Amino acid sequence: MQISNILGACSLACWLFVFVPQVYKNYTAKDASSLSLDFVLLWLLGDTLNLVGTILCGLQRSTLVLGCYFFLADSLLLSQIFLYQDSELSLPLLDAPRAKSYPKKRVIFALFALIFFILPLYVLFPINEMGMIFGWASSILFLSARLPQMLKNHRRKSVEGLSILLFTFCVLGNSTFIASIFLSPQADPSFLIKNVPWIFGASSAIFADFVLFFQFYWYKKRAIQ
Repeated sequence: MQISNILGACSLACWLFVFVPQVYKNYTAKDASSLSLDFVLLWLLGDTLNLVGTILCGLQRSTLVLGCYFFLADSLLLSQIFLYQDSELSLPLLDAPRAKSYPKKRVIFALFALIFFILPLYVLFPINEMGMIFGWASSILFLSARLPQMLKNHRRKSVEGLSILLFTFCVLGNSTFIASIFLSPQADPSFLIKNVPWIFGASSAIFADFVLFFQFYWYKKRAIQ
């Protein structure tokens, strides 16, 4: 078996388990308030564009499988936020209907934004160029998604409720994914250029996740003191 296939399998294994610790933690606590709604929304939008871009560009099968899984896992996290009513978005009891509709309006807005982003591209660009555009857009969204979570951690001065394994598996999955691309037998210049958006997205996400690791270290240390 080629080493790129082994690395691809390792990446797939990491991503299959990436959401499990956080989903389980939310379930046992019956609370998802540690997660930023914008973090999950941007991640979902990025994974949707990534999935469409992967299909249009005809990338590796492992990339396509990961794209489908990410979409489902993001949807599960989003459903937990609604199910457990994120406390950050909750308003006083008298405003309960408004409190419940506010995050839903944000989701609806995000869906419309996604549609109005895709439709003009479908008209203006050929299929192969659309795939690259979606790849770049998803990479930017993946990087941007970490920012609301960092900001929420900073405002709370805590990472309580977040699972560090979520971001650990992200780093491992992205690292092995990048390595599998560079060590692929198809890794000629044209192949690497086609994968540049996904390489950029994975590498920038690794950098952002290390910032989150620092937040885990810093706020845990302060909690002990």
